[in-house]
Amino acid sequence: MGKLIKKHRWSIILAILGISAIVIFNFSSNEGKDVQETSYMPARTFEMMPLLWITGIVGGCIAITLTYVSWKKFRAQRRKKAD
Repeated sequence: MGKLIKKHRWSIILAILGISAIVIFNFSSNEGKDVQETSYMPARTFEMMPLLWITGIVGGCIAITLTYVSWKKFRAQRRKKAD
């Protein structure tokens, strides 16, 4: 399982970021519409926008940090193997 995640790390990160972007832009594109047009959405949906932005920013920071740490670990292991 670990090898699979390592092999497809960038695909997983891009998928998470893509899904986050779709969710955020989907909610923001309905902002100017009348409530009757979007009756399938609860009235408080637009109050969740700050939460979605914070979730996306924090998730992005975590993904970038994990990527950086993984890269540093990979480089250290590669240098250790070369010595």
